[in-house]
Amino acid sequence: MSQLDYLQKNYTFITIEELIGSIENKESLPENPVLLTFNDNYIDHFEYVFPELDKRGIQGCFFPEVSAIKEQKLVLNHKIHFILAAAEKPVQVVKEIYHQLDNYRKEYALDENDLLFESLAVESKYDSKEIVFIKKLLQDELPYTLTQSVTSSLFNKFVGINEDVFARELYMDETQIRCMVRNGMYFGILGYDHKRLNLLTREEQHDELSKAKHFVLNLGLNKEEITVTYPWGVYNKDTLDILQSIGCKAAFTSEAAIADLDKYHPYELPRFDTNDIPKSNLN
Repeated sequence: MSQLDYLQKNYTFITIEELIGSIENKESLPENPVLLTFNDNYIDHFEYVFPELDKRGIQGCFFPEVSAIKEQKLVLNHKIHFILAAAEKPVQVVKEIYHQLDNYRKEYALDENDLLFESLAVESKYDSKEIVFIKKLLQDELPYTLTQSVTSSLFNKFVGINEDVFARELYMDETQIRCMVRNGMYFGILGYDHKRLNLLTREEQHDELSKAKHFVLNLGLNKEEITVTYPWGVYNKDTLDILQSIGCKAAFTSEAAIADLDKYHPYELPRFDTNDIPKSNLN
């Protein structure tokens, strides 16, 4: 609330349509323009964010993972978050991961557990070595199919709730999203399965983005207003080519900077995280 108060006092909220108009037709934007974007499709966005934006007359731009809605699947990084939250200590998760990897080592030609830990476990400002190891291994290191098998097993062991039941409670459904669209909210493309696009083949990237495009078009998105946020903030040249082929107008990265339209390509627009805006003592 205080962050919205701060932004509303010091900036002028714009819509995605205004942004696209500025990119394509050099239409002028107001002084100090700001656009609100939200990754993922948490139910909190419907229950708390949407009513507040609607009350203030502000458009929010939401980018959902489609499989979470269509298939009641937990997104990988969300699943890892809840596994870590449910475990008493991260070392318990590490031990269970070792046990899982032992079952798949020959099939996937995996390094020994100690070598994997040594190469990935680097303590960060926010996370212990164990947590860094868990995140890097499951998000970056293992093949996607193996990651899905390991994280599903970890989720069953530490969280102990059926994934589809958990997903129905965690995410918005299509009825709620359509309600938001009818009331002026915008929904763009994040991807179907929230996969790292730079690790996929060109064909896999096209499939990932096209399925997500089909979903948002069915929600009522104007095909002339397609925008994308990159899962995990990563992409490559194939991604940029595919975005052009599917009629994308703009894409947002995870770089924290002002999106100067004279400086950045429309497919590489930076954006600030909510954590970059102070939450107290706002003027």
